[in-house]
Amino acid sequence: MSYRIIIASAALMLMWSVGAEAQHRRAAAAAAPTSAPADSSSYVCPMHPKETSSQPGNCKTCGMALVSQKRTMTKAAASSVDSSAYACPMHPKVTSPYPGKCPQCGMDLVKQKPKRDTVTKDELIAAGLYNCCVKKPCDECYKDHQSCNCYRSAKTTKQVCEECGKGWKNGEGRVPGVHADSLKAVPHKH
Repeated sequence: MSYRIIIASAALMLMWSVGAEAQHRRAAAAAAPTSAPADSSSYVCPMHPKETSSQPGNCKTCGMALVSQKRTMTKAAASSVDSSAYACPMHPKVTSPYPGKCPQCGMDLVKQKPKRDTVTKDELIAAGLYNCCVKKPCDECYKDHQSCNCYRSAKTTKQVCEECGKGWKNGEGRVPGVHADSLKAVPHKH
């Protein structure tokens, strides 16, 4: 019996570490810093922007490779990176442009809603904050709350917004393994 617990524990730890590694890689790819600041630091951790160095190396906090600040982002992606995109639910003053953990309590930082009328739908898509389930991203979610989680909902709860539901019926769905007849279009309730 105890070997099953050990195997299950090892499998869970492996799945967690693979998920954390993938999250770090996605953040590194999406978070290329804008041009170098005035100080002498020319390398930065994509997950911990305060971790900087004048030479290549690894982040002291997470061990991730530091990236050159000379790399630039597209204008849309640079304008969409917000230093408060993620915040701690218990400590709202703890913010980060990247997902992570609150240094005070260890809770996961959660995505914050962008300020209304300040970010376009394309900027939200580029920042990974608008994940629609149809090929031409819906406008309904953008108008109602400037974010879209219909892709994840299509995979899990099988409920999508009404506009996405119409897109699926027209053959515009983009979630692998999900079929239009298995989805339920629900109105936004705000």
